[in-house]
Formats: sequence, structure tokens, C-alpha cells
Amino acid sequence: MDDKYFGFFKDLLMEFPTYIEEQDFYYGDTVELYDQICHGEDEFPLFAGAIALHGGPVLDLCCGSGRLTIPAAKTGVEVTGVDLSEDMLMKLERRLNHRYRRLKNKIRILNQDMTKLKLDRQYGMIMIGATSIRLLPGSFKVFFNDMYGHLKDGGALCFDIEDLPKKDISAMEIGTMNTVSLPDQDGNLAIILFQRAIDYAKERAIVNMAKIMPDREEKILLTSTSYRLFGLEEIRKASKESLFGNIEIKAYNENEYFCRLIK
Repeated sequence: MDDKYFGFFKDLLMEFPTYIEEQDFYYGDTVELYDQICHGEDEFPLFAGAIALHGGPVLDLCCGSGRLTIPAAKTGVEVTGVDLSEDMLMKLERRLNHRYRRLKNKIRILNQDMTKLKLDRQYGMIMIGATSIRLLPGSFKVFFNDMYGHLKDGGALCFDIEDLPKKDISAMEIGTMNTVSLPDQDGNLAIILFQRAIDYAKERAIVNMAKIMPDREEKILLTSTSYRLFGLEEIRKASKESLFGNIEIKAYNENEYFCRLIK
């Protein structure tokens, strides 16, 4: 268990282990959970605008089950979707086979790490949605320089971030518990609980999630994910030091920003 869980979720696992089905986030049943809580309606118009400016083909990193990949392909450009999770990509493949067959010739799927890309073309735009750039383990400057090489002249790297800077304090801030009731892809109602804790001493944010499925024998799906803390200033500094030399940042939601680096 280590430090994956906190508060209510930690107590849940310790006190009711026989009711728990624990899985790694982005894999197994958590793929459906991810899609239930992450939709992309707010952010895609920003990426769509960038596609209109920079053209294709488009490289969608951390594409998951196609939350942005499919709408991008609907604009008429060719899209390469890349993700580290085979389970997420399998769901994207199923969606293409069942609901979006007309888009199959426009979408290529690759199971790769975004920090170790092996690609055979350059792109008009690279996009990273759902603030997934926060999963990047290493240097932003090194990553930006790598993306620079995968872009056509005039192309752009676009991503959204949450401004979550580090603080020189040892406290852990635990956010509000969120509870939503949402149907899954088959229309079955699920109750989902999620909560975030920010550990400034370890410079990490931890998100715990539980999904209660009344019609299943495994009553509670439990999972956790974590990511690094960083703010706008860290991104600005890395951008200016990179081959891009500059960055455009636009606020689009509370504490969320859309970033564009142009080659």
C-alpha cells in the first residue's frame, strides 16, 4: 500500500479488504473509470483551434481511449495516438471498430512512452490533454527539445496544465471529497468518490478514487495515481531555455492554462 492511499481510502482498504478490488490506474477496470470522470469537452475547442492554425498530421500523446484523438480525427486530419497503457489503447481500438469505423483510416495507434518516441514522420501539432504533462518524470526542457524535433517548421506543441507550484512547507493539504453518480458505457450506474492530497514535502499530488458498483460482486474498485508538483513559472523557464525559446499561455478554467510552443 505504501503511500498510495490516505484518509477515507486508506481506512477503506485496511478495514474492509474483502470488499475491495484494487487496480492500477489506467489499467483494467480503471480505464472505464477514467473515461467516466475525464471527458475533454472543455479543453478540445482549444486544441481544435490549434489544429486549424497548424494543420496535421497530429500527434496525440497520452491519448488514452481517444478522448481527444477521435474529435481531432473528425476535423479531417490524420492523428497518431500514443499511450503507455495497452488497456487504454485497446478501448480506443474497440471504439474505432464499433462506433467510429469511418475514422479508422485517419487514426494510427502506438503503444509507446512519450519520453522514448520512435516515429517515422513529423507533425503539424503535438497535443497532450487532461493536464497529462504532469506525469512527465524528467526535465521539461529536455522533453520540449525532443518534441521540437518531431514537429514540422511552424508546428506547435500544445498542452494544458494546472498551476500547482511547489511550496517550502512540510504540510499535506487534503482537498474536498468529491462524489458523483455516473453511468458506465453499458448504462450501469456507478457511484464514484475521488479526493486529492498535496504532499509538499515530497513534491507530489496524490489522487485516490473509489468506484462502487451495486450490481457487481466486487463492490468497490479502488485505485490511486500521483504526479509531480509544478507551476507556470517552471514551465515558462523550461520553454525559454528550450529550442522553442518562448511559450504562449492562456487561462481557460479556474487555475488551468492552455500552453502553445511554436517551432
